[in-house]
Amino acid sequence: MKIDLLLKDLISAILTLSSVMGAKMKGRSVLAVDGQPPCKIILDLKTPLESFFFTASFYSLAVLLGGCHGWMKDGMTMVTKLMLPAGAICSVAFVTLYNFTDNYYVLDIDEKCLFYHFEFLGYESERVMLTFSQVHALTVTAMQQVIGKKLLWTYQTVLVDNTGEVKVLSDMKSGSLEENKNLAKQIAGIIGAAYVEPQVEMVAEPVRGLNMRFSFEFREFNIMDRFWHAFLGYLQVFVFIGCIFLLTKYGISFVR
Repeated sequence: MKIDLLLKDLISAILTLSSVMGAKMKGRSVLAVDGQPPCKIILDLKTPLESFFFTASFYSLAVLLGGCHGWMKDGMTMVTKLMLPAGAICSVAFVTLYNFTDNYYVLDIDEKCLFYHFEFLGYESERVMLTFSQVHALTVTAMQQVIGKKLLWTYQTVLVDNTGEVKVLSDMKSGSLEENKNLAKQIAGIIGAAYVEPQVEMVAEPVRGLNMRFSFEFREFNIMDRFWHAFLGYLQVFVFIGCIFLLTKYGISFVR
């Protein structure tokens, strides 16, 4: 059957691309100022676009495996005819998009600027996010997250600029307070900005000081923080469902 051959080819492609994606993840798991030439320092983190592609890859694989389970249990029904190709095609598509997306910050010491490097499907661009003089302070903020079955505290390095806007410089990671403190201190020293000592299990928020420069103050983690984090997670799910819906809607003629 044509669909059997298609699924075998797509599953092989998924496994190959997944191994590449796993290798890419290992490179991103290290939280430190990379050992780059003195003039440029790369701060690699998983941006929202990369996070969506990564999450959608696993959702797609779940759809594919669900279709395979239904196929083995009930045979090729209309549901499995939709789930199998949709899950397989989306898995390949999202894994490919994840592997061909690479966004990160670059601290350029010579130019005294923080650049944002954007790379997507071969297209690359680099633009100035902030000059060093526009960065007022750095610190580490905390968030409660459910990882597996445990409720853990995660930490990430953040900065505040001259407009009071907060920008994230590292991924959220559990048990990484000291690592993030070292990172924030290093970047603050390079930029010449203030370093604000973080408080354990506290959320950092920008505050304007008497000298009109922004700094950070700390407050307890509350229900709205948890709600906002959950909202972003559900938003990714709805976007993914929309992709699957469009694929199945316009792909019915193909699978029939």
